Amino acid sequence: MKCEWDKPVQRRRQRVFGQPVKATSTPSSTPDSAQPPTEASPASDEQKSLIYSGLEEAPSTFENCEKQDGDSRLVLDTRQQLSPVYSARTNSPQSALSTSHIPLSNSLKLCPQDHECFQYIPNSFLVQFIGKPWQWSMLSYVHSEIASYESGVMRAFIALASMELRCRYMSSHSGDSGDIATAQQHEILATDHYHQALRDLSRLLDRASQPARTDRDLDSLFATWFLLLWVGYYNVELARASQVHLSGIRSFLVEDVHGPRGQLCLPPASQQLLYFISIVDTHLALGNLGVGQLTQELLQADSHLHQDRLFQEARTCLPRMWGPEYPAEQLLDDLENYRPLSFIQACAKLKVEVWNLGLALRGLTVNQSSLDQLWQKIKHNGQDFLDVLALARIATNSGGRRVMWTIYHAALEYYAIQILFSCLGDSKSTFSPWLDNTLRDLLGIAYKALGEKPVMVYRYAWPLAVALIRIRDPIHKDWVAAQVKRASVLIGNPGIPKHLLEESPPPNTPLFLGLQHQGDSEAQEI
Repeated sequence: MKCEWDKPVQRRRQRVFGQPVKATSTPSSTPDSAQPPTEASPASDEQKSLIYSGLEEAPSTFENCEKQDGDSRLVLDTRQQLSPVYSARTNSPQSALSTSHIPLSNSLKLCPQDHECFQYIPNSFLVQFIGKPWQWSMLSYVHSEIASYESGVMRAFIALASMELRCRYMSSHSGDSGDIATAQQHEILATDHYHQALRDLSRLLDRASQPARTDRDLDSLFATWFLLLWVGYYNVELARASQVHLSGIRSFLVEDVHGPRGQLCLPPASQQLLYFISIVDTHLALGNLGVGQLTQELLQADSHLHQDRLFQEARTCLPRMWGPEYPAEQLLDDLENYRPLSFIQACAKLKVEVWNLGLALRGLTVNQSSLDQLWQKIKHNGQDFLDVLALARIATNSGGRRVMWTIYHAALEYYAIQILFSCLGDSKSTFSPWLDNTLRDLLGIAYKALGEKPVMVYRYAWPLAVALIRIRDPIHKDWVAAQVKRASVLIGNPGIPKHLLEESPPPNTPLFLGLQHQGDSEAQEI
């Protein structure tokens, strides 16, 4: 079975994930960690450092946390860097990777800084974004039931936490040199653990591709993928890496995730993780032509892997994961959040349609019929969830209820899609009459939400960034710009074409004119 994830995915005939594919078994290549380290093959010698730009690779020293000094930026040429991870499916990882980093299960030694990062996760922005209270969330399940046994998952958690803690120290207004030094240490720690997690991914992917794989193998694989993609959501330099990971997930779904009769074989946690992965993919698509295909294929898949089905499974998977201990109040929490979450899912699908139409209109005469059809669909979704929009507008505060933050999120996403749609015409300078009302409603919700809980700026970063495109009033524009700037300290991928934030396009500039593959040269005007 050949799976060249390090190469761009070629457009093929439409693939249906639900169709059974005869899997080719590969021999297990999980090395015995009791054996002495083996030498890497010449192929691995050609790989650039996975840790620091311009430095030779060195194994992570988990026992004493001695980190090398140097530039902690991630190397941009990730296609070449990641090839050992992906070649592990057709060749033994021992032929491409040193095994010195591979620990026995549950034996990863954490230094105090590592431990601090791992214990930080319950208070992370990621938890705020997903919204489910930590104790009974899917992330808590992965954190407590999987990361303790899978070093790659634990390393991915530590990398993610290090990125967030770096942001906290970078955002400190004290300007203290100690805060700056601590932020740099967290950046190095994040880079180190991220690349070590990539190495564990090759072993985990091989194990999850075997016929004898377990549910934990699949949960561990999708958890690692999701966490690494979320680190890429924070770090714009990982855009290519995210593209490669998403292509690999697509290949895995086509090749491996099928039972004897083509039935879905993902366990509950993996289903929710795949759904979250598709949400990240949709977000990245609006700023990078190299992603977005996974979500589009999930939207075209049969009933077993269709994104709508994954959404429904994600809403009911927690009681199955936690079993009879799952409390009644959490079931009530799931029920009352179901409707606004359904609105967010509808908005995610609208994002894909706006993205597709925006790409189709690049350099072409605007097809008014296509615009009218999409606008009618957007309005229809608003009518379907009019109660959610009304409550988001009239509520004065959250009242301490999670459901209100979900309602705010859904309304902000919907208004942002309307604003983004308004940019699809012949000229960004054209200001549709309904935009004033849309911007007023969006700003009203954003003001009261962030006034009550400022940390939500990270969850609501995308709608605010989109609003910045169209706001004309200088006072509101300055406030939104300040929020977007604050969020950008952590979130490196704004989720919209960068030229719309960085400059004022000339008249008759289509929305996605400047959209290009992340990491490529400057976009050429059409």
